[in-house]
Amino acid sequence: MSAVRFAASLVLGLGCLVACGGSSSSPAPGSGSTGSGPVDAGAGPAADAGSSVGAPDAGPGTTPATDAGTPETDAGTPTTDAGSPATDGGTGSGGGASDAGSTTPVQHALNIRVNGSGDVQGAGSGCRSSCQEQFSDGQSVHLVAVADSGWKFDGWQGDCSGSGACDLTLHADASVTAIFSQLPPPPPDRCAGLMPSSLPPPVVPNLTCNGDCIAGTSDDGTGNFALRWRTDASHGAMAWSVFQMENGQAVFKKMLMASDQSFLRVFSEPSGFALDDSGFDGQSLYLYSSSGEARGEVGLNGATVASDPSGGFAALIRASGANGAIDYTFKRYDTTGAQVTGATPVFSGSPYYQTRALGVTLSHDTLAFLEYTDANMDGFTGLWMGPDGRAMGSPFHVAAGGGSLQFLLDGSLLQHSGNVFTVWQDGATSPSPTPSWLSSREKALWLYPIREGAGYAMGGTCAGVEVLAKDGTSCGCLAVPGLSANTSIGRDGSLIVPLGDAYDLYPLLFH
Repeated sequence: MSAVRFAASLVLGLGCLVACGGSSSSPAPGSGSTGSGPVDAGAGPAADAGSSVGAPDAGPGTTPATDAGTPETDAGTPTTDAGSPATDGGTGSGGGASDAGSTTPVQHALNIRVNGSGDVQGAGSGCRSSCQEQFSDGQSVHLVAVADSGWKFDGWQGDCSGSGACDLTLHADASVTAIFSQLPPPPPDRCAGLMPSSLPPPVVPNLTCNGDCIAGTSDDGTGNFALRWRTDASHGAMAWSVFQMENGQAVFKKMLMASDQSFLRVFSEPSGFALDDSGFDGQSLYLYSSSGEARGEVGLNGATVASDPSGGFAALIRASGANGAIDYTFKRYDTTGAQVTGATPVFSGSPYYQTRALGVTLSHDTLAFLEYTDANMDGFTGLWMGPDGRAMGSPFHVAAGGGSLQFLLDGSLLQHSGNVFTVWQDGATSPSPTPSWLSSREKALWLYPIREGAGYAMGGTCAGVEVLAKDGTSCGCLAVPGLSANTSIGRDGSLIVPLGDAYDLYPLLFH
């Protein structure tokens, strides 16, 4: 009896061991079908063992054993059933993974167009014409438009607007267009070529000035200078001499004139010089070549002379008329001294004492300021005359008619009287507002056109020569030692710096 129970218990224990632990004895992990085999195999023996315990008639006590075996058999059945879900679970796990991998995410197309010259960045490798990119549903895209050089970004069209970045969250196909427009060409550099790269060493002519090297100029050549100097410190005679550049040296060519009784002014002319000599014995205009050879002389007693920017001269000549009246006549001369207009009467029997200023514009019109003979009459009279000397209108009142008149590159005349700049447009009977670039520099010592009319050089406004563009834009300051009110710049752009006992010459510095 005990042997039978022992055998039954052994069989039952083995069946439970196989049935309960079958899944852990699976030969290969990860195989659902392989893992279900041992579970099914274990279920059979467990059921058979339970059934054989209660089957034989072993006499008394057998029935309880059979009853006890039945629950075990019943217990084994759920174990077998538990194996089925494991088998199903293995199958289901594999099936689920296969289904998820075969699902295709929803995609949306983003169409990008570029109108103009630029790049749209943020979608792929950038777009410069027409592009399409695919994005998943709900994906966010950040687009930036970058204009090419010389272009500007105007804004977006389509599913974006404005001129900032384009931010989209895609739930459907979308289209955007980036609009670029071309910028106007940049203005030319107004200072280009005006400022010398550096100041070269000066050329010093062999000239003893006796303390009076005070004025000079050059013509439109390649370094021809007319320099003023005192011939004798005790006698006081003044002279003008011509020097020319040869092999880097200023070589003396000819002395133009020496006088101790004259007021001598020299003008820079095309291919030469003109000297205005006003002395006790009369007034004359002498014309010279670049080397100092005489080529003309004009008697101009009582004349006020102004140089024409293109060469030649305008002269307003004062003479006594009948009954003590004063007559004024206009004449024009070329660079050789030949008269190119007739003697045009300007005022006859006029109440004007003398001419205080005379200037010629780029268009060859002449402006004169005349002072009244009557001390009780306030101010001055102005008059414009055309190239032939004929009046361009009626005389007009001028509050301040002194100083000098100099042509400007815009066609106007600049009146410089004391520390005041006044601008007169060609033919105007009242002054124009002074441009800020001039009004802020009214303490300037001098102003000369340079670079064949491309700009100006001005002294006294910085620690050297200030270079300005044609519109007055400052291009910088070139440090030059020894500058003064007597410094000048000739037609060829040469800088002449009088130093009292010598000259520093900078040939073609502003050519």
